[in-house]
Amino acid sequence: MSEEGGTESWRDGLSAEYKDHDLVQQYDDLNGFVKTAIHAQGVIGQKGIIKPGEGASIEDYADYYEELGRPRDVSTYEFKDVKWPEEVQRNSDFEKAMLQTMYDKGVSQEAARGIYEAYAGTSKDQARALLEAREATQAERKAELKQVFGDAYDARMESAEKAWTTLLGSPESAAKIGALQMADGTTLGEQPDLIKAIAELGRSMSEDGMIGDKTPSLRKTPEEAQGELNNFMADEQRTAALYDGSHPNHKAIHAEWSKLQYAANAGGADAR
Repeated sequence: MSEEGGTESWRDGLSAEYKDHDLVQQYDDLNGFVKTAIHAQGVIGQKGIIKPGEGASIEDYADYYEELGRPRDVSTYEFKDVKWPEEVQRNSDFEKAMLQTMYDKGVSQEAARGIYEAYAGTSKDQARALLEAREATQAERKAELKQVFGDAYDARMESAEKAWTTLLGSPESAAKIGALQMADGTTLGEQPDLIKAIAELGRSMSEDGMIGDKTPSLRKTPEEAQGELNNFMADEQRTAALYDGSHPNHKAIHAEWSKLQYAANAGGADAR
């Protein structure tokens, strides 16, 4: 027997059911076919993990992944020795989704631990960066308030705290509302404009006797001192006494002027 064209083929001696098989048709000579068959037999005899083929069941893949080192259940991944820094706020929903994805993709315990450890390290770095950024923002805002309040800073901050607590009814409520997170990561109680407004309210409440004693004990801010200094310099009688060293009130007037100058340019002054 021969193939079309009269050329004899090694396939001529095969039964019809094998002769036209796609696998047999791939080889032009018997040696090539036998060589491949011998190699295939050797592979079949080797021990190893064989990935399920087309049509494999979920159970087949579960067994396959388990042989590769994946836990039998997603809840049995072990990360007890992975340490999380105290400053990191963990996202349990994200971690749960991450573990489920790793499980579905057949990630082994060893590989999953490496991924989880890297995630913890990255979270630590991010938390540190956020903390440093927040501390920098807090320092900037404190400097801004000190610039506004001058030497009156401590007194005004105390006044703001008392007024805030009075308005909200209790220290607990004041702390809770003040700790509300803003979009930039800072808290409501750290906002300079709010602090300035509450401090001014506290000043009024203190003078009215609503907080503290009725005797005003707050210090002037540079802005307030400058306003008083402007009024001082517009007063002809006081400026006359200021510039006339022989004037009987010169000493007292000069002391008042010096005090306002200092408060307006270098810090606060006692308001009393």
